[in-house]
Amino acid sequence: MTDDARPTTANTSSAPGPTQSSVKRLPELTRAAMWWTAILIAVLTAGAVTVLWWPATAGLTGADLMKARLDALKIGLSIVTVG
Repeated sequence: MTDDARPTTANTSSAPGPTQSSVKRLPELTRAAMWWTAILIAVLTAGAVTVLWWPATAGLTGADLMKARLDALKIGLSIVTVG
């Protein structure tokens, strides 16, 4: 008897299930791919905000327009800081 509390294991090469060679791994992204993805997300987000901004503020003028812009800025910054 040994002092080791772990049970001894038999040869695992005959164990059922996937082997190391049969497990498919996703390719790792390169640093450039990560940057391009981040840039694409930023551009698409800016485009969506711009497209949605015009109809949402179409009839506003003066103080109402400024309040809407500040509210949108606060919401945008809170999303960026949380995300």
